[in-house]
Parts: sequence; C-alpha cells; structure tokens
Amino acid sequence: MGKYKNQMFDIAENRIDTQIGYLLKGLITVDEALEDLLEDPLVPIFFDKCLLSKIISFELRQGSSVQ
Repeated sequence: MGKYKNQMFDIAENRIDTQIGYLLKGLITVDEALEDLLEDPLVPIFFDKCLLSKIISFELRQGSSVQ
C-alpha cells in the first residue's frame, strides 16, 4: 500500500478500536457499533460488514482492543 493508503487504513482501524472501547464500557451495542462503522466514510473502504463482525466478536472475547 502507498503511504496515504496506509494512513487511511490506520485511521479506519482506530475508529474500529474506538467503537470496541465503547462496547467494552457498555455504552453501545454491537448493532450500534456496526451501524456506526458502516456509516463511516472510511471504514467500509477497507472492512465489510462480515469482517467487522468477526473483528468485534474476536475483540469482545479477548476483552480488549488491538493496539
């Protein structure tokens, strides 16, 4: 990936981590997190709904987000 694309991917990952943090704190539901992420202009470029569901499921089982 080019430098710009790498930066955009990192931003998308940070937005996912933020939503997972909200989930772990009980501030939102999984459905709300998925909806927010899919409405984001950047996240769906790199991650589809199926992959986001798998990431969220994995992170919730682990109890923390990937750094």
